[in-house]
Amino acid sequence: MLGLFSRLNGIATLPSRCFTLLFLGFFSVQAEAIDPLLIDQFMRMSPDQQEMMAKQYGVDLGDVSGLDGLIESVQTKQEVSVLSRTGEPNAFSQSDDQAMQSSGKTDDSEPEPRYQKGKLVPYGYELFAGSPSTFSPLNDIPVSADYMLGPGDVLQVDLYGKEGETLELGVDATGKVYFPNLGPVSLAGLTFQEAKQKITEMVKQRMIGVKASVSMLELKAIRIFVLGEAYVPGSYVVSSLSTITNALVLSGGIAETGSLRNIQLKRQGKLVQTLDLYSLLLEGDTSKDVTLRSGDVVFIPPVGDTAGIDGEVRRPAIYEFAKGETLDDILGFAGGLLSSAFPAEAILERIGDNDQKTVFDLNAVPQTLAKTAAQTGDVLKIPSVLAKTENTVALRGHVYRPGVRNWSKGLRLLDVVKSVDQLKPRADLRYGLIKRYVPPQKTLKMLSFNLAEALAKPDSDENVVLQSQDEILIFGLYPSDQGVLP
Repeated sequence: MLGLFSRLNGIATLPSRCFTLLFLGFFSVQAEAIDPLLIDQFMRMSPDQQEMMAKQYGVDLGDVSGLDGLIESVQTKQEVSVLSRTGEPNAFSQSDDQAMQSSGKTDDSEPEPRYQKGKLVPYGYELFAGSPSTFSPLNDIPVSADYMLGPGDVLQVDLYGKEGETLELGVDATGKVYFPNLGPVSLAGLTFQEAKQKITEMVKQRMIGVKASVSMLELKAIRIFVLGEAYVPGSYVVSSLSTITNALVLSGGIAETGSLRNIQLKRQGKLVQTLDLYSLLLEGDTSKDVTLRSGDVVFIPPVGDTAGIDGEVRRPAIYEFAKGETLDDILGFAGGLLSSAFPAEAILERIGDNDQKTVFDLNAVPQTLAKTAAQTGDVLKIPSVLAKTENTVALRGHVYRPGVRNWSKGLRLLDVVKSVDQLKPRADLRYGLIKRYVPPQKTLKMLSFNLAEALAKPDSDENVVLQSQDEILIFGLYPSDQGVLP
């Protein structure tokens, strides 16, 4: 609409005929095809500006009915289609956004942790999930000496000495660069280091008194294929310094039906490299993440055998394992045991020969796990130590520092309550209780004591000999003081 009214200040105007037609288009049956951005810009103008610009081009807004309703209708139909990680398109409209804002809800809430006890998910797939918005060529990093030159590469040659000049020499489809005054120079099949030596020697011999410095200015783009169980398989144009992992990121990552242990690089129909992403994720080994060449195929085969590990490990999840790997390897993938683990009573769930699930008791120590080969469908569960504490006594009630104390054989009441300074004001010194569970049935027994007499006569029976798990309860003198007890 006049670009919309000269793009709202100063951009080239449209002819009045186009302006009029655009206005008419707003209210035609094809109005829904109008660019929502133009409508938004038009509505941001003040009413006086709208009226003034409309009259300037012979359009009377007062003669047009349904303007507000039509624009509102078009605006409410604006939707953003977002491709979720599961592959399903999620429609998000402006009205949904406004509803979230009005209800106080935002999408800034912290995501739920992926790895949780009792909720096993495949490991590693989130690393490459989500295609980047841009994939800029890698022109700002050093080029290795063995980089193979090809069509599309651009060299920068700085001449200095008797003459000074900077040249940009692009490699053409025949592998040549055209050097002013020296003619074409063939660089086909040469590495960057070999090309530097050839150009510097040629300048030195044929341009007396001039030396050359050669650097890489721009890198060629190459076309590669990411196929198999990729999130978005297809053909991609990438920088010539891109590696296998760059290609995986560009294609949105690996689907959970794909293997992380056997990423294959194929060149001219032949397998030239395999990449185990577990080595990259767990060990930081990038030695197999090689540079791609034009026409390369990054193939992701289906996922292989998997086993799960749950419970008191650092990273409970489902892991893919290779032939010959054991349960000890699976535990290593999970980051090892937590300090709260109790491996002596681990449980292994396994699908038996009769295709039914069975359960085995397993002492999950390294020696045992290393001898147990992993089978597909295995789930190793590591329990935690019991929550109860041993060799402790507890002090509760009308005291300044309630809590748990260490117990040892021969410990007595006054070893825990050493003086009245530990008690709050108005503490009852004549009556206290010891809560005790008597083995072997753990029968509850309550013992009373007189703290005042125990303090006066430490050798008396009131200075009770304590047992492990005893709880000492100190009361207040008045009912208002009794609320301190748990």
